[in-house]
Amino acid sequence: MAPSRGSRGGDIARWQQQQLREQQRAQRAAEAAAKAAQRDEQAQIVEAGKREAEERTAALQQWTQQLEQLLIAGLSRSAAIDLNRMSRRPREMQFDPGELGHGAPEPHWEDFKPPPPGLIAGAFGGKARHESKISDARQRFEQAHARWSAAEQARTAALASAYQEHNKRVAEDQQACERHNRRLREEMDRLAARQQEAVEKYLREVLKRLPFPDTFPRRADVAFNPEREQIVVQLQLPGTDVIPTAKAVRFRTCCRS
Repeated sequence: MAPSRGSRGGDIARWQQQQLREQQRAQRAAEAAAKAAQRDEQAQIVEAGKREAEERTAALQQWTQQLEQLLIAGLSRSAAIDLNRMSRRPREMQFDPGELGHGAPEPHWEDFKPPPPGLIAGAFGGKARHESKISDARQRFEQAHARWSAAEQARTAALASAYQEHNKRVAEDQQACERHNRRLREEMDRLAARQQEAVEKYLREVLKRLPFPDTFPRRADVAFNPEREQIVVQLQLPGTDVIPTAKAVRFRTCCRS
């Protein structure tokens, strides 16, 4: 019996309703996934913002502490420079020959010499064969000894050259130290005599060692009057903008409608 037209119409309607429900479920799932992704993205933004705020707060506190310690550090240290401590002493350089200090062992005839033939072998031509072996062994020994002698001569020559180079470095280091110390003593004599150039150079070095942060300017002009024993110093200092106006950085989230 063939299905009626009304039955076929009902099947099509149920199929359409099922398709609609599946589309609605898929749409709801997509919307839920989009909202979850949006929440995750927002959470990551918040986490990154909080982390950045913490890092900036730590840097701000460290900078504030460094500024607070400037005066204490400046007053607790001696500004004088002990020029005697700038003198140099020659380095202690021991000569190390390395592998050149150890030559190969000298070949000995006993290591090449063949053993003598026995009584029976000597009675049946063994003596002549033994003499031949001795001749061959002697030749090998002389060749080995010649190679050793040539290698030993090359080694001792290289050792002498290395030792000479070492002595040269020692002498150069000693001469460099003597030149440095001589210039240092001359500088100290000029400073003791209150020579203008020496005094100004010394004071510039003192100002260069002030315990300022690396970002601070370090320009300084020094003028010394030997007759009046008067020193004029112009030191560039940073502006008040280096002082933080906030103690901490906080991350704030904005509510979205």
